[in-house]
Amino acid sequence: MHESYPPTGDGAIGVGKLYCYLENIKSELVGNELLARDFPQVVGRGLVWRSNMIVLRNGVTIEALGTGQRLRGRRHRQHRRPCLAADTQSAWNVR
Repeated sequence: MHESYPPTGDGAIGVGKLYCYLENIKSELVGNELLARDFPQVVGRGLVWRSNMIVLRNGVTIEALGTGQRLRGRRHRQHRRPCLAADTQSAWNVR
């Protein structure tokens, strides 16, 4: 049995779902009092506040990218991303 490209099964994350995850993060950044108390330099509406990317007040960038979207060479201004966090992987992605 061959996997489809891009993966469309349970392991594949659609861009719409990623945007929902990012909306949840944004909601916590503006509404979580405990986060505000512990990380006042981060919380609140950031410098960039779009549906696919946010830049926090301390300069940290969080970007929602789906399966098949290019990661290599991504930048914010003149800086390359030093960290990448992934959620789930499909069997196709880990081969």
